[in-house]
Amino acid sequence: MIVAQRKIDDREWQRTTLPSKIGWDSHNYITMAVDSAGHLHLSGNMHCVPLIYFRTEQPGDTATFQQYSMTDQEEQRCTYPRFVMDADGNLLFTYRSGGSGKGRRFYNIYDVHAETWSRFLRTPLFDGEGERNAYPLGPVSGPDGLFHLVWVWRETPDCATNHHLSYARSRNLQDWETASGHAVELPFTLR
Repeated sequence: MIVAQRKIDDREWQRTTLPSKIGWDSHNYITMAVDSAGHLHLSGNMHCVPLIYFRTEQPGDTATFQQYSMTDQEEQRCTYPRFVMDADGNLLFTYRSGGSGKGRRFYNIYDVHAETWSRFLRTPLFDGEGERNAYPLGPVSGPDGLFHLVWVWRETPDCATNHHLSYARSRNLQDWETASGHAVELPFTLR
């Protein structure tokens, strides 16, 4: 995995090689974000493997990437990493823990002052109860000030077992409701 950077007016790139070789399938994509202090956060190249996460030691300097864990909880079989900003501009990280058909989706929040991660939600957002897992699209911030989320449940690694197209929305990514405004308790499970 190589990260490259340059100033817009420069022609030369500064390349940093990270200790992770990119995998062969679409699960192994990369996600990157910048926190409010200017540090770069990078994760990816994961398909049911231990968490792969890097953060720069110096704001904006890719030569200072270091590898870290986040919470040290359920970080052994990670897939589908994604950085997201909440409504207050806090950096969040979401990923699936577990395999297809048996996964739970967690959200972590980054404390920019302490430079540490902790759980954003007290439960997983999705819990397949050891029998299935959710495949979400989003959350996406809409013009109405809400985050919108759709998903299907999958019973096995075979996408032919997808079922129950579902929807929920939230103002803060912690308190969720149905399309009609009724509160929904977390974690989302197949009910």
